[in-house]
Amino acid sequence: MSSVATIRRRAKRLGYYVSKPRQSKYVPQADNPAYYMVIDANRRVVLGERFDARLEDSDEFLNGKMGVVVVPPIAVGAR
Repeated sequence: MSSVATIRRRAKRLGYYVSKPRQSKYVPQADNPAYYMVIDANRRVVLGERFDARLEDSDEFLNGKMGVVVVPPIAVGAR
């Protein structure tokens, strides 16, 4: 498993931000276990809407995004 710092750096390279609740002395509860949230560049939550994504979930999500390569279509007859 990767460390929090490693996951945050990877997220930043991919255009995401990994956030944790800002409350100090946060006590996890059954309905909100106080994990992480992944936010994209447009400030939309893409994982862990209620800070319910574990660090492992964030790592898997970012690993999946690292494997995606967008290739522009090749024009017909172009060389």
